[in-house]
Amino acid sequence: MSKMLNSGPGGFQHGLTLVELMVSLVLGLTLSSGIISVYLESKRNFAAEEELARIQENGRFAISLLKREIMQAGFTGGYLSFTGMNKISISKDCDTNWALDLDTPVDFINNFSSTRVALSGDDLNCLDEDEVQPGTDVLSIKRTAGEPTAYAGVLLTGATAKKNQIYLRVKNYGDEKTWYRHTSTNPLPGLGPKSSIEYWEMYSRLYYIRRFSSQPGDGVPTLCVRELVDNAMTERCYVEGVENMQIVFGIDDDFSADGVPDQYLMDPDDLNAVVTVSVFLLMRSLMELAGTAVNSVKSFKLGADPNTIDTDDRYLRRIFSTTVQMRNAIVANHG
Repeated sequence: MSKMLNSGPGGFQHGLTLVELMVSLVLGLTLSSGIISVYLESKRNFAAEEELARIQENGRFAISLLKREIMQAGFTGGYLSFTGMNKISISKDCDTNWALDLDTPVDFINNFSSTRVALSGDDLNCLDEDEVQPGTDVLSIKRTAGEPTAYAGVLLTGATAKKNQIYLRVKNYGDEKTWYRHTSTNPLPGLGPKSSIEYWEMYSRLYYIRRFSSQPGDGVPTLCVRELVDNAMTERCYVEGVENMQIVFGIDDDFSADGVPDQYLMDPDDLNAVVTVSVFLLMRSLMELAGTAVNSVKSFKLGADPNTIDTDDRYLRRIFSTTVQMRNAIVANHG
C-alpha cells in the first residue's frame, strides 16, 4: 500500500511505490535508448551519404581530368616530325630529355612495384618510388595545348605569354620547329604582322596514385601528377581518395584495316597499335564509417585484371571508368 504524504494544510497526495518508480525508470531508459539509437543511426547515415557524395564528386572529376588528358595525348599543334630539335635542360627530368621527347606521347608502368622503368624503356626516375601506391598504374601523357598561344605572328585573343613556360615554337608553317623557354612576362618574341611564327604551350605529365595526401602517413591515397613546370618536373596533387588506377589498352592488330580494337590488354608489348584507352579508378571514402562491420570482406575488380582487390575495413568504395579513343597518339605513331 502506498504511503500518504502530508502535503500541508491543503490535504494529502499519493506518492509512488518502489515498483512504480522502477517501471518509470525502465520506460524512461528504454525511450532514451531508442532516441539515442535513432540519433546515432541518423548520424551514421548522414556521414555515409556525405562520404558517398564526396566519392561521386571526386571520382567524376578524376575521370574527367584523365579523359581530357588522354584525348589530347600526342597532339602537337598538328605537326608530326620533330627530328633534330634543340635540347633544353630539364631539372629532375625523368630521363635524358624525357620531358620534351615527343616520340612517346603515351607511356605507362603496369602495377608499380619496385621499378620505375616504363614500357618504352624510359627510367621515370623523377617519381619517388616510396610515394607511389604499389600495384597501381602510372600513366605518362605528353602534348601541347589544344590551341596556340600565338598563331601566324598574332597573339590570340585572351592569351598571355607565361613566364618560364616552355613552348613549341614553329616557324615558316612547320619548316622550322624549336623549343623555347619564355623567361619573362613580355610578349613572345618574333610576333608581328609579317611573321609566320606559332607558339604552343608544352605539357609533360605523369599521373600516379600517391600513398598520402598532405603529409606522409596520413593514409589518404591521392591522384597526383609530376608535370613540367619551367625547367623542372614538379609535383601537384588533384584528387583525394583515389585508391587504385588501372589502365586497359584497346589494341588494333590490323591497324591499317579499320582502327577498331581487336583485343584489350593491361600490359601490352608496345603502344604503337593502341586505339583506345580505358581507365578504371577505385575511389575510397576519406573517413571510416563507425558501426560498419570490419570483417565483411568486399571484392572489387578493375577492368580486365583477373585479380580482385579485397577489403575488410570501414571505408566506402566505388569504381569509376571511362574509355577514350586515341586519335592524336595514333596519328603520331602511324603518321
